[in-house]
Amino acid sequence: MRIPLLLITSASLLVAAVASADYAALPLEKLVTEATIIARIRVLKADSGIAEPSPIHPGTQLPSGRATCRVVESFRGTRGGAVLTIQFNPIVICPGVVYRQGEECVVFLKRKGEEPWQTVNWDNGKKVIKSSGDVTAWQDKIRPLLRERDEGTK
Repeated sequence: MRIPLLLITSASLLVAAVASADYAALPLEKLVTEATIIARIRVLKADSGIAEPSPIHPGTQLPSGRATCRVVESFRGTRGGAVLTIQFNPIVICPGVVYRQGEECVVFLKRKGEEPWQTVNWDNGKKVIKSSGDVTAWQDKIRPLLRERDEGTK
C-alpha cells in the first residue's frame, strides 16, 4: 500500500514543480515584449461560469471565464474605447487570473488566431488599479519600455 501512495505523492509533486516552473513571474520588460495589447481597461462584465473543452483531455470540460472590457487607455495594440473579450481561468489553485466587473487594471494580452484575448503570464499580466497614483506609476513604467523597444527596432 505504501508504494502506490508514494508514487501518487511523487507524481503530484512533479506536476506541481512543472506548473511552478511554467508560472515563473515574468519581469515587466518580458511582459511588454510578449504582449500584443497593453492597455488600461475597465471590466464591464465578467462571467466565470463557462465550461470550455479541455485541450489536454478530449471530451472533458474545464471551468473558464470571459470578461467584456472597455479600453480606457491604450499603450499598444488597440485604441481607447475599444471593447475586448478576455478569456480567463477562474481556478485560483493554478496561478489563474480572474476579472471582476467594475475593476480597472493594466493588462498585457495576447491571443492565438481569432480566439479571445488571454492574459500574458497568468495573474502577473494583470495589474489592478487602486488609485490615480497607480495609473501614473504604470504609465511611467510602461512608456519608457515601449520607447526603448521601438527605438531598438528602427
